[in-house]
Amino acid sequence: MQVFKLYMKILNKYRGQIIMYIGIFAGLMFGFILPSTDNNGATGFTESTVKYAIFDYDNSVISKGIGKFLKDNHEIVEIENDEKETIQDALYNQKIHCAIRINEGYEEDNLEGNGKDSLEIYRINGTTKSVLMEEDINSFITIINTYLGAGYDSKEAVKLALEAQKVSVKVNLPEGEDTSGQSAVQFFFRYQPWMFIAMCVCGITPVLIILDKKNVRERIECSSYKFSKMNLEIILGVLVTGFAICALFSVAGVIVFHSEMSAMQAVLYIINMFCIMAVALAITFLVGKLTTKEQVVSLLANIISLGMAFLSGVFVPIELLSDTIIKVAHFLPAYWYELAVTDIINYQSDKLARIIQYMGIQVLFAIAIVIVGVAVSRKRLVNKSA
Repeated sequence: MQVFKLYMKILNKYRGQIIMYIGIFAGLMFGFILPSTDNNGATGFTESTVKYAIFDYDNSVISKGIGKFLKDNHEIVEIENDEKETIQDALYNQKIHCAIRINEGYEEDNLEGNGKDSLEIYRINGTTKSVLMEEDINSFITIINTYLGAGYDSKEAVKLALEAQKVSVKVNLPEGEDTSGQSAVQFFFRYQPWMFIAMCVCGITPVLIILDKKNVRERIECSSYKFSKMNLEIILGVLVTGFAICALFSVAGVIVFHSEMSAMQAVLYIINMFCIMAVALAITFLVGKLTTKEQVVSLLANIISLGMAFLSGVFVPIELLSDTIIKVAHFLPAYWYELAVTDIINYQSDKLARIIQYMGIQVLFAIAIVIVGVAVSRKRLVNKSA
């Protein structure tokens, strides 16, 4: 096991770099990505409110109705007056999101179809809050005008419009389906292909490059070590390193999300994670045989990990990918990983065989990639000998 020991000795010199990558990805996942998701599944819809100031110079039934509607649905804020400078200061300091002025004669103008000329909305153009407020006001006025057109007087139209705005719809989400969007546990496991490939290629490939340097290679070749035994010990070292990283993330995932998945789901998530780690290590082994320059390792890591992530459903859900991309994705191991994750999320016993099939495909990809790496290594050795 001399080559294996040599691998570990060189890896020990790069332990700081590997720990750095683990820290970066763990920080991104647990510090930024997961806190921005919902750890508790589906939540109810929460309506946004807007801070506004209103000045009603009409004091008509309709103008008061608009004021009542806004007060019930948004947050009214008092400002000194409706002078241009005062409103601009309040908008700039974000004391309010918009200011509304209803000029005298608005109700009469509205009945004649010219209400927009008498109702002024001051806002910062393009902001979500201002658009929401304008849409709400226009919607409420449209309802009032509908009732007016049906023959109701202003008082009845406003009353009915206010009642119409209070109507709500109760929504029941079906059980057993993934209706909650992307929860934290889903993000954690869906992102593993990107994380593992980038981390392993950047952290382990430099060690393989050193082992493939001429002076190190010639010393090994001078011994009684066979070519196959040398590669097997290098592969063993890569596997030990990768699976140690995978075990670390598995333990972290179980600790953080133990309440959000069943025991069977946890087991399947972890096995699937080890399968994609095998793929990541196989890619790392191949990259280590294809390049002799450490400077290009990061470039290759980004191209492979990000390319596979975007094409396989890691960053973009599979259901949003085009048919052409999905056809290409069938030749990428991360695609089968994501299919397995999707079935594990909505796990039922009848899906177990399919999940195992997806895992097996990933392992076959890993074996094929390793075979290519060994072939490349043998060819390079023959060329050097010639």
